[in-house]
Amino acid sequence: MKKLFPLLFLVLILCCKSANKIGLSTQNRQVISNEQIVEIIDTLASDYMEGRAFESAGIEKAATFIENFLKSNDIPAFFTEYHDSFNVGARKGYNIIGVIEGNEAKLKKEFIILSAHYDHIGKSVDKNDSVYNGANDNASGVSAVLNIARYLKINKLNKRSIIVAVFSGEEIGLTGSEHFAEKIEPKASEIYCNVNIDMIGSVLTSKPGKVYITGFERSNMGTILNQYLGNDTIANLDNSLIYDVFQLSDNFPLYEKLKIPAHTFCTFDFNNYKYYHKVTDEIKHLDVENTGIIVRNIAFCVAKIASSDTKEIVLSK
Repeated sequence: MKKLFPLLFLVLILCCKSANKIGLSTQNRQVISNEQIVEIIDTLASDYMEGRAFESAGIEKAATFIENFLKSNDIPAFFTEYHDSFNVGARKGYNIIGVIEGNEAKLKKEFIILSAHYDHIGKSVDKNDSVYNGANDNASGVSAVLNIARYLKINKLNKRSIIVAVFSGEEIGLTGSEHFAEKIEPKASEIYCNVNIDMIGSVLTSKPGKVYITGFERSNMGTILNQYLGNDTIANLDNSLIYDVFQLSDNFPLYEKLKIPAHTFCTFDFNNYKYYHKVTDEIKHLDVENTGIIVRNIAFCVAKIASSDTKEIVLSK
């Protein structure tokens, strides 16, 4: 499955996907195809992207691809331009930030942050396989975010506005999301919640279709989303407390700075994916069918969050 899609060719393919392939019915959650998910993962996790290390030629290629995807799907920049730069010492990084304006006059003034990180750890000196492709970590999350953003945009499903935030610097200490949180902190009252997606390419505890959210107990998001879905798809993973993973992904600076419900959706439980931070984290090791189920369920949930008449998701006291 590992093959390189030239960027221009891929963008053209994505743009030509017909809107009628995305279901509008909430009863039919087959709204995003596995092919669409794989195309983006395969591109970001290709050797051409060189492991997407912070401040590298590879991550510049990835940033260009993500920006072109947003442009081609008529998702404008949230700030004056898509690239939102920040410094880590003498090094420079870029978040890519777009926005989908809500379609209801009052609710569009409220924002949901849909996010994932696109950086990884670059290359090694191994002569046989030098690229840390990062298919699961986190091309899978970026593919989910971009596909969900396109789905919402095409079908005009969001009454609230959606900030599409693709962060850099996660692997070196959540630096991109921390910068973004500080930058929008003055508008914290306008931000409803954060849905962050990180590593959804494996099967959680051998139960197809399930995904856990970090810090389940810190808000009622998991409970509300399970009500939306009509089942217990959103799991409360005990390991999330053991490893304190709530603080290990880009949801945490948003939770800390903005004081909003902010959780990471993940299927990696430290036991079910042996390729974590290895050069073997390649698309051939992902469970594409399960990933597709997860992405479509998250898309359904984001659409519901974005269109509920009241703010049902609140922080726990």
